[in-house]
Amino acid sequence: MDAFDSLEDPRRRLASCDYPLQELLLTALCAISSGADDWVEVAIWGKGQIDWLRRFLPFANGIASHDTFSRVFALLDAKGFEACFIDWMERLCPSLRGHAIHIDGKSLRGSHNGCQAMAHLVSAWDSAAGVTLGQVKTESKSNEITAIPQLLSLLDVRGATVTIDAMGCQREIVKQITDQGADFIIAVKNNQPTLAQAVELAFQDEAQGLQQGRLQQDITLMKDHGRLETRRCVVTRDLSTLGSALKSAWPDIRSLVMVHSQREFTSGAHKGQASSEWR
Repeated sequence: MDAFDSLEDPRRRLASCDYPLQELLLTALCAISSGADDWVEVAIWGKGQIDWLRRFLPFANGIASHDTFSRVFALLDAKGFEACFIDWMERLCPSLRGHAIHIDGKSLRGSHNGCQAMAHLVSAWDSAAGVTLGQVKTESKSNEITAIPQLLSLLDVRGATVTIDAMGCQREIVKQITDQGADFIIAVKNNQPTLAQAVELAFQDEAQGLQQGRLQQDITLMKDHGRLETRRCVVTRDLSTLGSALKSAWPDIRSLVMVHSQREFTSGAHKGQASSEWR
């Protein structure tokens, strides 16, 4: 709760509030961590765990109604809450050095109604710690490009490796990542057609490149649920196909990577069928 101590209570007449903000926050955060999906479930969870909650805060008036939770959280300053949340996560993960931080956008099903569009969140996920470090809400998926820099600026990613899909393949984003002391792995597609073509060209004569040692590869096999996936990762540090113009535009690129995934069904109705994908 120390991490949320700076969050201001949006209610004007604090003296007449029966339910302090810290009590609402503690109940909501613990309830949601325990699987509650809406304010009704948060209130029910709080009533069932009131004795445990009173080990930390008084709860003199018990647990607030679900309407109170809904109203107060709707009034909270979203950016202020996000800053407190990230402070909390950083206390759990004091250093991200050596971690992989995956930044991805997702639309929340069931979050829209007649007046409000579906909520879209850009999140930073620490796979080593198994926690979401922070989230930024955007109006739509197309706004991820502006949300990613906002999210990065809230995180201390020094020594980490940041991964982003092709939406984040922007020179300004790459520069921000490196300026913040992190490495990056970013997918490239036809939103950067010249770069994508140059990267594909680097793996054009793959067999010869492997024979000459210009390319290195690693192969992993994964078998699960009647499906066998062979994943081949090929890497090169030879950036000659980029040319001087691309090297100048993307000065922090150190290597190019191609992943070939081949999936084959080994049982069930689709037995023998196969598919492959290049990235």
